[in-house]
Amino acid sequence: MMASQYRQLSLPLGFPSWRIVKNGNPAAAAIANRHYSRVVRNRSGDRIMPPGKSIIILNEDEGWLYCWNRQEYRRDGLGGLPECTLFRNEGKRLSSEIILECEKVLVECHPNWPRCAFTYVDPRFVESPNPGYCFKKAGWRKIDKSKNLGLLLMMKIIKP
Repeated sequence: MMASQYRQLSLPLGFPSWRIVKNGNPAAAAIANRHYSRVVRNRSGDRIMPPGKSIIILNEDEGWLYCWNRQEYRRDGLGGLPECTLFRNEGKRLSSEIILECEKVLVECHPNWPRCAFTYVDPRFVESPNPGYCFKKAGWRKIDKSKNLGLLLMMKIIKP
């Protein structure tokens, strides 16, 4: 599916202010560059996604950014699965609601992708005493903790 086709989504979400943008979008990069993963790795710039197939969902009005990425080959053994590589909510809307909405976007954009999605949460840089809480509220489950950095691996089977 081409990026221009993403704007034609038939999702009954009721939030017309979000849109799918290309890697390199300055507004998406501005939000991404305030995410802890970018600050910790001392990265900035307009290109925010690693190699792979991506969906970058931006809502400038509400101040949130959600990025899906799928890489065939990964060192962690999760190649081929969709990953939430970056999520930042600077607005007032519940993060768990945004996550559920972005899951629907994933299914609509790539109906043939695997339904098992994952994300990593770094508890060292999350203000909540319950890291990953917004994902938990959206039905994600903590699966493991990485040995080298202590990242929480969270997964969910996304239903269409």
